[in-house]
Amino acid sequence: MIVDRFTFALRVDLILGDPKEFEVRDWPMTSFAPDTMITNAPCAKFVELSSVQVDATELCYSSPYGPYYSLWDAFGRKQFTATPMHHGARALGKYTGIIPAGYSPGYRYCLTMTFQGNKL
Repeated sequence: MIVDRFTFALRVDLILGDPKEFEVRDWPMTSFAPDTMITNAPCAKFVELSSVQVDATELCYSSPYGPYYSLWDAFGRKQFTATPMHHGARALGKYTGIIPAGYSPGYRYCLTMTFQGNKL
């Protein structure tokens, strides 16, 4: 049995050192059931996600600790029950203004939240 996997991402452009609230939405070109979300947040408390939704299903509840809190593993990855995505995804949160070690103020950073799952 061959299972087709699909990847879909939400992106937010940030300027390091400049705190920013964000809401981002997008729609995939195909229906799929994501079971994993991965972020590229470079350190703890980099962003605070107050909501992550697939269609109308809430996957992430407000956390003052950002994506490395209990729902997330050490790689910025969250696994959850496969949730069918027909109508898109939405993320609501804020960049805290933290400048991670090795980065400079004013550096442009693209925060990416990638959903992975099986095609429907």
